Amino acid sequence: MRRTICLAIAGWMFLAPPAAADGPFTALLGSSDEAPKTRDGNVPLARGVFLVARHQVSGYFAETVLLILDYGAAGTSGVILNRPTTTKLERLLAGDQDLGGRTDVVYRGGPVSPMSLTVLIRAALPPDDSSPVVADIHASGEASTLRASIVAGATSGEVRAYFGYAGWMPGQLAAEVERGDWRVVPAAPDRVFAEKTSGMWEELSLRFDGTRVRAPLGDPAV
Repeated sequence: MRRTICLAIAGWMFLAPPAAADGPFTALLGSSDEAPKTRDGNVPLARGVFLVARHQVSGYFAETVLLILDYGAAGTSGVILNRPTTTKLERLLAGDQDLGGRTDVVYRGGPVSPMSLTVLIRAALPPDDSSPVVADIHASGEASTLRASIVAGATSGEVRAYFGYAGWMPGQLAAEVERGDWRVVPAAPDRVFAEKTSGMWEELSLRFDGTRVRAPLGDPAV
């Protein structure tokens, strides 16, 4: 019997297609000068971009970097990339021998539906039951897709799981960007699956805002 992980991002499977794989999102932090920008220096909001919290953001989203999974008339959804937990990936599918011995951890994707799960997979061909995000990154909410990727040999640099997600009502995120809460920058696919996420926010803040911040102390357990 197929097991399904609940995914509560309404509508993200059906909105407009993402940017082309050979567009401004494919280079590792090197495409910021090539991507079209708005007057405030941001790239346009779209599926497959990074949100970098500005320094004035406090609370849950302080010092976070998010990948936007969907953006459209129905709203916006994304996952936080730099909030690892202490929960091992192998615990998600308890008793599955194909997961035995994996040391990958699950990440905290956001405050909405914290018991749901989103899986990001990096693959040349779209996995079953997945939607494209940017370049060769695809998102899924299916346990079968997660397991199939692992059985096929996906490493920790090719699959990542998240508890919950971040969500915005239509127009809400655009208003936060206009207020100056977020820097919108081209996504760097290699950073999505970085082995260490400590320092990601600091690095992007320095690169795109020109502001040096304190050195990271390490990946916190959330």
